[in-house]
Amino acid sequence: MYFYRLLTIDELEQKQIHNNKNKFKDCINTHKYIKGNNYIHLFLNAESCFEDFEKEDYSKCYIAKFDIPDEIVNKFGIGLGGYNPLYNSYNIKYRVINKNDSFWLPEIAIPEISFNYDWCKEYHKAIDEKGDCFLPESFITDEQSYKKIVYDGYLIGYNNVEQLLNKYLSF
Repeated sequence: MYFYRLLTIDELEQKQIHNNKNKFKDCINTHKYIKGNNYIHLFLNAESCFEDFEKEDYSKCYIAKFDIPDEIVNKFGIGLGGYNPLYNSYNIKYRVINKNDSFWLPEIAIPEISFNYDWCKEYHKAIDEKGDCFLPESFITDEQSYKKIVYDGYLIGYNNVEQLLNKYLSF
């Protein structure tokens, strides 16, 4: 299954993800972390990479497409990360606002020890010649496929669409 992440030039050259470990400690999400482990977070859709979180200068970044093996997806599951709706509207069609005036985006959190950078299959500059956010056609998320993944049981702890939507709207 494909997942996406914003990468810096250094991360591409070094073939290593550089997490800002302190950035995520106060974030609201549904991941089930084990204390002492560091995690790599990737989005279910490439459009979500344009959320403003730890890397703000898109001119120095790339969007990378990772093909995560099914056994890894099944082992760690897809969780929901909470994001601030004020940053941008690039991925507005994937947002569902929750009661805290933030919104959820599906993502996977894989322990660094279980992550393999060789899963990176393709990457592209995050902006075009005009300086606008850019995704190649092969990175654009098909909305029906996206909803099928989200609603058909990959998310951690949800047995049906009603449970998922209840969590989306009430956390």
